[in-house]
Amino acid sequence: MTGKDNSQTILFNPSDKNCPVCEKINTMYGQDQFQQCITLPEWIGKGYFKRTIIRPSVEIAICEMRFYNKFRVSGNRQSPGYDFSFSFGEEIQFPTNNSQCNYTLHSGDNCVLDRNICFGITDIDEGQHLSYINIGLSNDTLNTIFNNTAVDRALMRLLEVKPVRRTSVSLQRILNDISHCNLSSAVKKIYLEAKVVELLAVYIDELLLEDQVIQSTSFTKDDMLSIDKAKDIIEKDIANTPSLSALARMVCLSEYKLQAGFKKLLGMTVYAYVIDRRLEKARLLLEHGNVKVSDVAFHVGYNELGRFAEKFRKKFGVNPSEYLKSK
Repeated sequence: MTGKDNSQTILFNPSDKNCPVCEKINTMYGQDQFQQCITLPEWIGKGYFKRTIIRPSVEIAICEMRFYNKFRVSGNRQSPGYDFSFSFGEEIQFPTNNSQCNYTLHSGDNCVLDRNICFGITDIDEGQHLSYINIGLSNDTLNTIFNNTAVDRALMRLLEVKPVRRTSVSLQRILNDISHCNLSSAVKKIYLEAKVVELLAVYIDELLLEDQVIQSTSFTKDDMLSIDKAKDIIEKDIANTPSLSALARMVCLSEYKLQAGFKKLLGMTVYAYVIDRRLEKARLLLEHGNVKVSDVAFHVGYNELGRFAEKFRKKFGVNPSEYLKSK
């Protein structure tokens, strides 16, 4: 395919009108090739920006960059739609012309960005790790997916209450599949489109479940925020998670309510969630290869390799060493 893409992005650096990074990305968004990738000029930094067009209304952007000097950038999409943005690097802020819609994303956060909102200047500090996956969808595509009025209402209500959310283990797994897809170009588009649909389905299901819990139980929005905080505490140091009583105190909930919240939202106890999260973290580490199983086990909180292997085999059906060899 050749020609122009109507969803062109206008990106600019207010400190450098001839910024080579912005020029490369703007050129990329002026085309509609299936896949394009640019690397940072070696005098500016390290990393790359990759864009994949699944169809004219659905695209994936993957960014892994680190600049040697402070970098300023701003820009807006010309076509209506939304971007589901998942951050994995250091903190980044997206100021907008609406003070109520300013976004600050830490590693492991996600948000939904409305392309109709005008974004201000984003400052990327020297050496800052910029890492994210962005799923862009047009309004027509979203209207097709969210044709259920109840889904649409719940989605909009929850995103307004909490526009920045933590990315669940289930979503991280799908995003990992997207970023590490090595299939041939003949089938890659089919695979990635299926993964985008799966991602949206899981994302919406999590929102609806949270909405259902709030509407049908005694859990308040503050309770839900406390449960999210508990999940964050667990994730930040998965190898050294606090006890149930300590965790409850840290998020200002009773042990009973904390356990009940995890069971309602996640279908498992706090302890089971910790084990599940450790094993998912281990799987992601093994995905990249060039690691020792013993190091991975220790990294996620297991001092006994046999115990780790037993839990891993129970969840994934293979020993961690076998899983590593398959990658």
